[in-house]
Amino acid sequence: MNFLERLQKVKEALGFTKKTSELTDKEKIQFAEKYKEAYGVELDEDLAAFNAEKEKNDKLQKAFDQLPDIEDADGDEGGASADDNDPAKKVAKINKQIEDLKKSNSDKDAEIEQLQAEKEALEKELEDDDPKKAKMKIAITGNAHSDTHLFAVNHPMYAREKRWNQLMVDPSLTMQGVDEEKTFVDFQTETRDFGKKVAERMQVLQAQNLLRDPEKLQAQVDYSQLGSAGLGEQFVVRRVDALIARIIALPNVYDIFPRRFGVQDREMMTNAFFGEFSQPYQEGEVWKGDIGLEPEWCYVDDAMMKTLFKNWKWLERQYVGYLNEDGSDPIKWNMIEWAILHIATKLTNEQYKRRIVGIYRKPIAKRPANAMHSSTGYIYTMVRYIHENKLLPFADEAFADYSNTGTEMIDTIEEFVEKVKEVYEGDVEELTLYLNKNHKKWYKSGYRQKYGTDGDFSAVVDNKLQDEDVKIIWVPNMGSHKLIMMSKTGNFQCIEDQPGEMLKIKFKEEMESVKAWSIWKEGFSGTFVGKPFNSLATLKANNFELQEVFVNKPSFTLAAEATTANANNGFWHVTGNNTAACKLTDITNAKEGVGYIVECGGLTNATTVDKAGKFDQITEAFSPSAIGDYLQVVYDKTDDKFLELERCMGGTRTINKALQPNMPGNGGR
Repeated sequence: MNFLERLQKVKEALGFTKKTSELTDKEKIQFAEKYKEAYGVELDEDLAAFNAEKEKNDKLQKAFDQLPDIEDADGDEGGASADDNDPAKKVAKINKQIEDLKKSNSDKDAEIEQLQAEKEALEKELEDDDPKKAKMKIAITGNAHSDTHLFAVNHPMYAREKRWNQLMVDPSLTMQGVDEEKTFVDFQTETRDFGKKVAERMQVLQAQNLLRDPEKLQAQVDYSQLGSAGLGEQFVVRRVDALIARIIALPNVYDIFPRRFGVQDREMMTNAFFGEFSQPYQEGEVWKGDIGLEPEWCYVDDAMMKTLFKNWKWLERQYVGYLNEDGSDPIKWNMIEWAILHIATKLTNEQYKRRIVGIYRKPIAKRPANAMHSSTGYIYTMVRYIHENKLLPFADEAFADYSNTGTEMIDTIEEFVEKVKEVYEGDVEELTLYLNKNHKKWYKSGYRQKYGTDGDFSAVVDNKLQDEDVKIIWVPNMGSHKLIMMSKTGNFQCIEDQPGEMLKIKFKEEMESVKAWSIWKEGFSGTFVGKPFNSLATLKANNFELQEVFVNKPSFTLAAEATTANANNGFWHVTGNNTAACKLTDITNAKEGVGYIVECGGLTNATTVDKAGKFDQITEAFSPSAIGDYLQVVYDKTDDKFLELERCMGGTRTINKALQPNMPGNGGR
């Protein structure tokens, strides 16, 4: 392995493959340490040797370039040598001759064709005939179908005798004279097998750390040689890779919140909290210092896709129509890939959004539920940590909201970071700032107004805080939410059980209906948040000590005597003091898939919620008796009702296990 290959291996191992900015001093040190660990030699030594060798080669090439062209009597450059029997050297030589002939503008087309044919024959000699070592490139052009197989791929999946493959060759075909029932039974069997193959292949790719790099999977395969080479099975594997690459190339959140697999229910990640150890010297046994162990639970919820297609004829017509309208994109070589690709693409897009704004709610029996209720994502996981008394937010109203007016957003962000500096025990530059990508334009506008007159101003810097080495990551799919978060990169992860479970799509026919389904597990979790406390009061008294995550409280304060809250103002509503008894009766403009919070912010004639009207499905009336008591609900559009997820009354938190059965513990508030 040469020096450049070693650099690439270390780059991949550290996850720097997609890094576009210059390495920081800390990352350079990390790179050098990883290089020495992997290869047992200092990076500087190998770099010096590489540069020395390159300089020597450059000097040698310069000397060669100054030599005159020497031809022998037969016109061969340099006379006979051992290279004359090397096919690679011959190909290079012929390429030069072809170019020279083309430039001469002479009538030598016949000679060029003869040389081209000779070149192609020699190139075949360079190829490895071992199928296990064959290098395939997917370069899909033309319709190189054989009489028996699509694209001359000798594999049962591409057999021309199958109706869905016949449709690929000729979309104008109909189902007349075809046993539709048998055809679909065969189709669903093969689709199920293919879906299984996709799931299994995703597990292999995950083990090889390739699920985060679609470019590596999008290799090009020249299928014209596959039939004769007997590489049908290898070809199908590469087609599966191409399909997976197409799916994972969709804009995703895994570069921000990496995936962690292998969690079937809950998993405990033990955190160590170290007390203070140092003290001035004195004689005798004067001991100081302790270690506390606290668990951080990650968990997954069960999700599913169940789709009922109208009938086989309808599906067949849709497929044919799609091909006629959208051309012959190679990812849709046959009906199986077409069906799985488009279902999987939709599922994946829904999951990416749910990773950020999802909130789990167990569905009402026999009734479909909103996609965002399939699992809990980033935003509501932060809310859970707040309610578990392990994450104290910056509750200042100055941080609760910002707008696109002037420099308001950038001012709020900079003040937030200054607040973190006051309470964080480490270096604030260790932390990353996570902001809503939809508000990036607001940030840029404020940046221009605030820093546009600087002498060295050249462009908007939106990946780092001005005058600070604090990295900014813009989180997609956040809608209008104004959550601000700072933590160490990689502290939060998307949780799953097995790679590819969601894409393991099964098909089944019942009379004229066609059913498709898959089942999987997903969740979202931090690895280190903060030390949990038994009450909000003790959490506040701790004053951020040992806390590793910092967030604002994106809440909206209701006016005194307000009897309704407006969902357009956000999901978190805080009540205040009232001059008379006050009851909340509605959250207007509520939508499915959102978790709404009504929190007590004032105890004078504190706002209550009766178990009546739109709230008649909550477990009991909400009557707060402490600042911070809350009721969290979701909206059910079918019945026009609010359903309770959890609550806190008198400082005690209670989870509605009927709707959130997998959330760990009830916990004190």
